[in-house]
Amino acid sequence: LYLGRKFNLLGANNTELCKAEQALCEIIDLRNKVVGICYGPKESYEASAKEHFGSTIPLYYDKFDKWLQTNGTSYLAGNTITAPDFHLWEMLDQHEAWAKSLDLDQPLAAKPRLAAYHKLIREDPKLQGYFE
Repeated sequence: LYLGRKFNLLGANNTELCKAEQALCEIIDLRNKVVGICYGPKESYEASAKEHFGSTIPLYYDKFDKWLQTNGTSYLAGNTITAPDFHLWEMLDQHEAWAKSLDLDQPLAAKPRLAAYHKLIREDPKLQGYFE
C-alpha cells in the first residue's frame, strides 16, 4: 500500500481505492496459500501443489474473473492500472510457469477474461522495460 500511495496507484477516487484494497487482500490470501505450499513440508509438496491447482486456483480465478466482469473494467480498480494489478499479474504469471513445471494444464486457458487481462498488462508499452 505504501508504494501504491507514493506513486498514486490506488485509484482516482475512494471507490477505486476501496476496490484496490479489496483486491490486494484477496491476492495476498492467494499468495499466502502458495507460500504454505512452497515453504511447507517437502514430503507433501507435490500433492499440495496439485491440490492447489485442482481446487484453490479455480476458486480464486473465478473470483477475479467475476470481479472484472461485474465491475466491467479493464483493471481491478477501474480502467487504469493500480497496485493490485501488478500483484495479480505476478500471481497469474507465476501460476502459469508453476503449472507448466508440474505438467498441469495452464490455468489461464480456462479463463479467457483473466488471460486477456494478463496479456493486457504484459503488452502495456509503459511496462516493456520491466519485462525485457
